[in-house]
Amino acid sequence: MSQSQALTVISTPVADDPVPPAARALIPNYGDRVVQNGPGMHLNLAFTAGGVYLEAGLRGVAKLLELGPVPVVKAIETVFADAAQRIAILDELFLLRAPPPPADENSAAQLQPKASKTIVKLKKLCRKLLKFTSSSELPDTQLLAYKGIVMLTTRYIGLRLLFVEQLPFKDGAQQPSKHDIVDAWRHGSSGEPEWEFWLQFAAYCLASPDEITVAVETLKPSNFGCFEGGQCISERLSHWISSAFAANEESRLIAVRYLAGILELPSFWDFRIKNDLHSASDVLCLVCIRLLEDLAVECREQHFVRISDLVSLDPEGINVLVFAILNLLPLEQLPDDSIRSTTSLEIAKMLKQRLQTERSKALFPDASERAERFLQKPETAPDNPMDDAPAPRDILFIAVMGISGTGKSSVHKTFLFTKKTWAD
Repeated sequence: MSQSQALTVISTPVADDPVPPAARALIPNYGDRVVQNGPGMHLNLAFTAGGVYLEAGLRGVAKLLELGPVPVVKAIETVFADAAQRIAILDELFLLRAPPPPADENSAAQLQPKASKTIVKLKKLCRKLLKFTSSSELPDTQLLAYKGIVMLTTRYIGLRLLFVEQLPFKDGAQQPSKHDIVDAWRHGSSGEPEWEFWLQFAAYCLASPDEITVAVETLKPSNFGCFEGGQCISERLSHWISSAFAANEESRLIAVRYLAGILELPSFWDFRIKNDLHSASDVLCLVCIRLLEDLAVECREQHFVRISDLVSLDPEGINVLVFAILNLLPLEQLPDDSIRSTTSLEIAKMLKQRLQTERSKALFPDASERAERFLQKPETAPDNPMDDAPAPRDILFIAVMGISGTGKSSVHKTFLFTKKTWAD
C-alpha cells in the first residue's frame, strides 16, 4: 500500500445479465462463487439438496457436534469475550513465551510458568482448528479454517504460538517457514484465487517472518498503550501500513489486523487518553483514509468488480480496523478549547465522508454503517479563532512517529497533507 492500488474494473457489459450494472458495482463478489459460512462444509451437498429448513436443522446439529471450523473459532472467541479476562489471558501467553531469566550463582534456575486451565483449553481448540487445514479436507472447509487462523492470531496477539506448537512437523524445536506450512496444507495444485490468498496469508500469520510481528509479540499486551522508545505501538503499526518499509504486502495486511486487535483492548485507550490523544486520533484516521484510497472507494463509475480484484487487499481486515476506530475512538475526550481538537475533528470528518460513498458501503458494510453515527455532534468543536489562518482541511501538519529504513531506530517525521491530497 506504499503505492495506490486502484480496483481493477471491467467496463465491458455482460450480455443478457439479469442484474443491472449499477447494482452489480455494489456487489463485490457478484459473478464469483459465494462461500457459505457454514460450520461443516462436508455437509454442503446435503445443505444444497435439503432446502432451507433442512439446512437450518443440519447447521444446528453441526454446531452441537462441533463439526467444521466455524464453531471452533466461535469457541475461542468466547474464551476472550470478557475484556478483563482477555487482557489476563494475553498477558499469560506473553509470560509463557518469554524465556525465563537466567539463573545466577546464588539462585536456582527458574522454571517456565505452568499454563493455566484456560491456556490448556485454548491449545485443544487450536489443535482442533488446525485439523481442518489438512489437505484431506474439502477446499471450502480449509478456506474457513484459514480465515479463522488469520483472524484469531492477529486479534489475540500471542495465540499464534499455540498454533505453531501443534503444527504437524517432525522437528518441533524449529520454527516452520511459510513455505513449509503451505506445502503441508496445499491440495497439490493452486486453488481458486480466494482460497490461494487465504492459504498464503494464514501460513504467513503462523510463520510470522516479519519485523512487525516481532515488535507486537515482544510487548506485554496490557502495556500496548505505553510508549516504548518514544513511540507507541499503534503509531509504529500505522506507519508500517502506510510506508514503503514493509517487507511485502502480507506484512502490511498483518499490521492492519494487529492494529485492529490492539484497539479493542480497553487498557490501550486508558493509556492513550492520557498521552496525546490528538496524535493517536489523527494518525489512526489518516491511516484509514489511506487504506480507503488504496481501494478506490471514491470511484463513481459503475463498473463490474470481481472478488478476485479485492481479495489480495484483504477488505475484511480493513473493515475490522475502520470499524474499531469509529467505535472506540474517544473523540469526546478531546479538550473543547483546543485548536488541535478542531484539526482532529476535521480529519475524523474526512474519514466519515470517505465511508459514505456507495463503493465504501459495499466493501465495508459494518464500518460504513457505523460511520453514519460517527461525529453526530461536531458542533461541540470550537471555532478556529484565527480567521486568517488556513482552514484545517486546507493544510494540516501532522507529526507522526515513524521508523527508519532499517526499522530499528526511531525518527520523528512531519508529513504535510494538503487539500489536493484528500481529493486525489
